[in-house]
Amino acid sequence: MAPAARQFDVAIFDLTGLSDLPPQMAEALTQAKAAGREIEILNPSPRIQDFLRGAEFDSILIQGST
Repeated sequence: MAPAARQFDVAIFDLTGLSDLPPQMAEALTQAKAAGREIEILNPSPRIQDFLRGAEFDSILIQGST
């Protein structure tokens, strides 16, 4: 029997060392936002910060930057 899926309220993404947001991670952010999850982004590059602002992820908590 497969384990039950876990439910979570906060999605935390550590982007340390990434200059661009991989498409799979952008999809995961979109899904988490659509599910009403609180999203925290750790250490996004300036380019990723620009993407997040342009993609209307303004409710995301951004901590640090690289």
